[in-house]
Amino acid sequence: MDNDHRFTDLGSNRKAFGDRLRLAMKGRLTQEELAKATGASLSGVKKWLSGASDPGWSGIVAAAQVCGISLDWLATGNGSMRPGDAAAASTAPTATAETFAPATDARLMGRLTEKILLIYKEMGVSIAIHQATERAAKEHDRIVATVTDPDDRLTEVGEVTAALRQELRAAAADPASSKRRA
Repeated sequence: MDNDHRFTDLGSNRKAFGDRLRLAMKGRLTQEELAKATGASLSGVKKWLSGASDPGWSGIVAAAQVCGISLDWLATGNGSMRPGDAAAASTAPTATAETFAPATDARLMGRLTEKILLIYKEMGVSIAIHQATERAAKEHDRIVATVTDPDDRLTEVGEVTAALRQELRAAAADPASSKRRA
């Protein structure tokens, strides 16, 4: 998992990611348990926590799922630790185990990320991998908070992709848009 950089590169945000992961694990999981549950090596988990390496996309998804927290919060620090919990600020130092989220729907997250990247490519607009991941995580958390059936969640991907195409078409028509052609 440590070398799965084709999906995300935390870059200078590795340390902050490690801090969020440590907070999510506190009192719930040991490093060894996280390594076993995510399929990573113990040394890999230690590197994630110290900010020495990226977990890669699959590592981020697995860690969020195992810890039961918001993928968006873990990957970016945005939003709350748990989807739908507006009371828990993303950077609040008072975040505790009570703000943990239900498990991440990895299939939904993968489908959203894939579709976002494909639509941007299809429309000839560039997007950084981490930006696509952040957008997918936000959509994931919104869908998980409102749709309970995992199969029904996948149908929501169509609505997300239609809205994204419309957004990109509108941006292409606007000369002041910050959306850059690839």
